[in-house]
Amino acid sequence: KNAFKEQLKIYKDKAKAKELHKSKTKYIIKKKRSQKSYTKSKLAAMLKKQRAGKKLDFYELKLILEQSKKKK
Repeated sequence: KNAFKEQLKIYKDKAKAKELHKSKTKYIIKKKRSQKSYTKSKLAAMLKKQRAGKKLDFYELKLILEQSKKKK
């Protein structure tokens, strides 16, 4: 019985590792999606600000330029 339990332990450990990997991957995907939606909303606000003729700071301008490069 002990030898059989030892053999099963290996598979249980692999299953745990696979489950942890899945949860980490899901977390990373969720984080990237939220980050993308945040940058889209910030970009929209900055473009409104730019159209209104208000002054943009360096980081706002940098984000707008990065987005325009990605579109090309």
